[in-house]
Amino acid sequence: TWLPFAVLLWLDVRNIAIMASTSRSRSASASSSDEGDWRACVEYETKRVAVGDLEVQVFQMEELPVAASLFMLAEMDANAAEISGTRLWTGSHFLSRYLWRHPELVRGKRVLELGAGTGICSIVAFKLGAARCLATDGDAEVVELLAKNVEVNGAVDVVTARSLFWGDEASTETLLAEIPDAFAATDVVLAGDVLYKRELLPLLFATVTRVLASSDSNRAFVLCHVPRADVTHDVVQQQIEASGLQFEEVTLPAEDVVDATAELEECPMEDVGRAKLYYITKR
Repeated sequence: TWLPFAVLLWLDVRNIAIMASTSRSRSASASSSDEGDWRACVEYETKRVAVGDLEVQVFQMEELPVAASLFMLAEMDANAAEISGTRLWTGSHFLSRYLWRHPELVRGKRVLELGAGTGICSIVAFKLGAARCLATDGDAEVVELLAKNVEVNGAVDVVTARSLFWGDEASTETLLAEIPDAFAATDVVLAGDVLYKRELLPLLFATVTRVLASSDSNRAFVLCHVPRADVTHDVVQQQIEASGLQFEEVTLPAEDVVDATAELEECPMEDVGRAKLYYITKR
């Protein structure tokens, strides 16, 4: 794991298996020996990720020294900051595999990804022929990393990286001022492994219901959820219904469980076994 076991318990949100290999690039300030400034210790890796017969290059945050990771977590806790978007997670990879198996969901469609993180789902949608992908995240540094991943995969003509805080009116209006049809022109909404705190649920679905209601067309929200902390599948299903939406649980092929863990070491079998995919629509 890229963080010590005690820290993972303290976070109470993630079960991670991180591979720290392939090509690396150290941040310009990484020569600092003061691990109290954890940003000076940040390293990144570019790894090639297989999604079926597709290949995606993902630039992501690598492991930190133990002391630096503790400083980072303390700062995150104090400032309510996030780093989840700098890593690949089981749900986003699993959702990408589902898109690969069902390219008709995105081919020729206009896609909005929420909590995009590394952007793997949007990049896979691009490779499957999506007409437009708007990949959004609420963290400015993650959006920068996301934009780099879009560029590395040659997707800049189709995939756009932008900031969006769920359920936040100011953030929403800023996005719509720049891209007026960001919601109205969306055919399908994607999110993979984005719910690891209960307080995120109403915020996510506030944005989702607004997107789905912005047009009379038949559009869907495809969510891949892996239970973390106390965000169980029951809790997610209750939120879907409370938001006035309906859902269908999608059966994930057994071979995807094996293939996902083989393709990406960050997909532990335990997470893959607990993952569920929801196809959510208006009532």
